[in-house]
Amino acid sequence: MTTKHGILHLIDPSQPYAGDEVTALARGLSRDYYEVTVAGPLPPYFRQRLSQQQVRWVNLPLPATSSLIGCGRAARQVKRLLDSKPIDLIHAHTLPATLTALLACRGRQMPIMATLHEVDGLTDQGGVGSWVRRRVIQWTLTHCSRLIVHSRAEQALLQSAFPQVAEAADVVYPVVRSTGRGRLYDVGAQRRHLGLHGAAAIVGILGFPAPEEVIRSLLEAAAEVGTQLPNIEFAIIGAGSQKSWMKQVAHDLGISGACVFLGNQRDVAQLVLAVNLVVLLTDASATPTYGLQALAADIPVIAANSEALVEILGTLPMVQLVDPCDAPAMTAAMMALLETVPGDDSEYEAVSATGVRLRSEDVLVSLRSYDLHQKWSASPARGAVRASAAQAVLNRYGVQRLVREVEALYHQALQ
Repeated sequence: MTTKHGILHLIDPSQPYAGDEVTALARGLSRDYYEVTVAGPLPPYFRQRLSQQQVRWVNLPLPATSSLIGCGRAARQVKRLLDSKPIDLIHAHTLPATLTALLACRGRQMPIMATLHEVDGLTDQGGVGSWVRRRVIQWTLTHCSRLIVHSRAEQALLQSAFPQVAEAADVVYPVVRSTGRGRLYDVGAQRRHLGLHGAAAIVGILGFPAPEEVIRSLLEAAAEVGTQLPNIEFAIIGAGSQKSWMKQVAHDLGISGACVFLGNQRDVAQLVLAVNLVVLLTDASATPTYGLQALAADIPVIAANSEALVEILGTLPMVQLVDPCDAPAMTAAMMALLETVPGDDSEYEAVSATGVRLRSEDVLVSLRSYDLHQKWSASPARGAVRASAAQAVLNRYGVQRLVREVEALYHQALQ
């Protein structure tokens, strides 16, 4: 008889890209060996995604910070869940979720695995009460069965702050999901939804918070690009507390009218379909994954030459690595990629007034041409070179690879 293991994911979907990893694992793990339950403060859209994949979910609160009081309250509800369901392993996806799981499992022999989605936030030791916070983080990570980080650069960062913990950390690179048939939707409709100009060339900017000198250099480069390409907009995604200062700098440079502040976006996979170029200022806040998602949609990327971005994106097609403080280099990179972005008009054919456009491959039209005077002769398929960039990303960072690597860690933890 096959042994089926119960896996409980504790997740706050507001954590960048944690939701994509959980849904990929819930869908990809063999249901002959694993029964997955997802629990946390799950918004309606996320519950709907899980229900569509026939994944069990439980809506329960998790604290936003790793306070003992908040995690203790949430732990009581998690404990009741553990008493009612056969759970063999807990996989937590934030530090508060991990602490909650540890408190709920007191007296139980149960492996607890943690994925650290923002190691830079854990290793920032500034501010009041940093000593207490450091002790809480160290205790939490020390008592986990396994730790997962998303790059060797993050592992080194963890090593610098918690050397006794980092030795047990496993590197599992982030997952990127194919945009699939989402590309059928008109880019113009997506831009209208986001408040972007339908006919402009759009540069999407991510990676906040970022140093002020990096942001100023970027905006100086944006101003220079704007003088050469007047029909351009810069979509600034997730600037947070730096938004007001950025607006003032943009005003001083005379590009306020070309900057659109979109705030935090729930589904970057759809957002990148609306831009022509993605710029990643830092490797904070899951920006390497945003870059992968852009490349999977055949959107070129300019990335800061930080360790994690170089490690994950450095060898992929359609990527340029630049010093983010070098405004002339940023200007040259943007100009080069904006001038060579493939146009959609040659690829898409409009279909009625519904705002939906279809590509030839979406309607199963062959891309080969045939010589009718020579039997069986055919040219190579068009578009093969362009498709290789997205295919390289999906081959290296696809869902199957994530499921295979995490399942191996589950197997080790459950022994």
